[in-house]
Amino acid sequence: MRRMVFDLAKGLDFSYQDSISVQLAISEALTNIAKHAYENDEDAPTIINLTLENLVKGQTGSKHKERLKIQIRDFGKKVKRPKINDFKPLKSFQSGGLGLYIMKQSIDEIYYDTFAKERGTLLTMIKYK
Repeated sequence: MRRMVFDLAKGLDFSYQDSISVQLAISEALTNIAKHAYENDEDAPTIINLTLENLVKGQTGSKHKERLKIQIRDFGKKVKRPKINDFKPLKSFQSGGLGLYIMKQSIDEIYYDTFAKERGTLLTMIKYK
């Protein structure tokens, strides 16, 4: 999966570094889902959707022309919102717990939607090109 994500980003003309960043963010997200949402159940379903979107100038207030929108949907245990919005400085980590930090450093935008009545979470990550 990791190699496929890297190859896809490179094939979409993302730089080598940005392709590595996308690969790393998705890898960390999937690791967090397996560990926290599914409590290490390897057979649990996860849906991954990657979309390259063209941006109309001025649409986002950004200088970028395109963005890769990555959506990962799990059906496991919900993440508590204060925990996912908590952004600790790197020096405060001892062992483990770096996944969210790495994701936020690798990706331009990150959003979570925890569904009110349904199980699971929809993670949306944006990487601009």
